[in-house]
Amino acid sequence: LIAERMKTLSTSENPYRSDLSLALLGPILLDTVNMSPEAQKGTERDQVAIDTLVKNTDWSDLPDQAVFLRGDSDAPDLTKFYEYLRDSKFDPAFWNDLSVIDCLRLDYKRFQHEASGNIFGASSVLLPMKSFVSKKDLASEIKQYMEMADIPLLAVLSMTVVDDTPKREMLLAGKDTALVDSMASFLLQQNDMLGLTEVSTENIKDDFVVRQFTQANARASRKQTAPIMFQFYDQQEN
Repeated sequence: LIAERMKTLSTSENPYRSDLSLALLGPILLDTVNMSPEAQKGTERDQVAIDTLVKNTDWSDLPDQAVFLRGDSDAPDLTKFYEYLRDSKFDPAFWNDLSVIDCLRLDYKRFQHEASGNIFGASSVLLPMKSFVSKKDLASEIKQYMEMADIPLLAVLSMTVVDDTPKREMLLAGKDTALVDSMASFLLQQNDMLGLTEVSTENIKDDFVVRQFTQANARASRKQTAPIMFQFYDQQEN
């Protein structure tokens, strides 16, 4: 949106600053997996924004710390830029060093169903679910985080990239076994939208349950998953 609005302000005498264009290009390249056809996330609107930023920027003033991104011209090599951002964002050492609570709070959103008032949380984590569930004190830290966030249900959404292809997994956790099981059953039925397959269920001390899934539809991020979870509460209301 910002890139689209900037398009009306750019002229050959008044090009964009390179640092600003890099800041705008980065999220687009990450969100679209560098416009990878396999990921099927990039849109025509995204491509227009990328092309506009590259074309209308004065790349001669590229910041010193970004000069290594240059390609054959002053402009950055977009693939090199994307790979640098991807490797930094998905750095396994960074994610493996985080505690469970730090992983959960790094990219967390709280949702409330308007009609019923029911609340749930969703945390996005950028490491394989196998690595996440292997972390020390998994259950106790999830419970602690949920108490801090004051939520009865938490979805942990894992996303990794393998050969530029996104891979997604999901975990549901909560104290109310009936709620977790009901939500899990509902989501398992959304085959066209999510394509979940259950990997494991773990009951901990009879008052906490964790259910883990693989997700076939790698395009369904939190932006798509949260509205599907809202449909569960719509169904409960009806």
